[in-house]
Amino acid sequence: MTATETIEQPAPALDWDVPALAAQFFPAARSVAWKMHQRCPAGSVDLDELISVASVGLVTALNRYPAYCAERGFDIANTTYVGAYVSRRMKGACLDFLRGEDYLTRSARQRAGKLWDAGASTSATARRSWPPGRA
Repeated sequence: MTATETIEQPAPALDWDVPALAAQFFPAARSVAWKMHQRCPAGSVDLDELISVASVGLVTALNRYPAYCAERGFDIANTTYVGAYVSRRMKGACLDFLRGEDYLTRSARQRAGKLWDAGASTSATARRSWPPGRA
């Protein structure tokens, strides 16, 4: 094969209807956004923003899925794993958004979490031993 030749991608085995699939998986986008929203501190992120980010991740994933299947030799007609693929991409889109909105780096956030956990375990130990002399 020479450098001037191009490799043609195989055509999808079925008509890939992105709007219909997006409508089908939109409740999953809302669910992913809701779960991410529950893990965030109160008032830090608007739920509607997360829903829109998850929806963009959904459409992006649905647009990329045929190429993903072609690269790996999967049959696009077998739609068993579309939900798992789309779900992973929506979660990733939400995480990317949240990381972009966070003023701390990931390592600083991890250190802060360790300090928080250490303080919580220390205060729990102090409560157990207070008042002194009582069992």
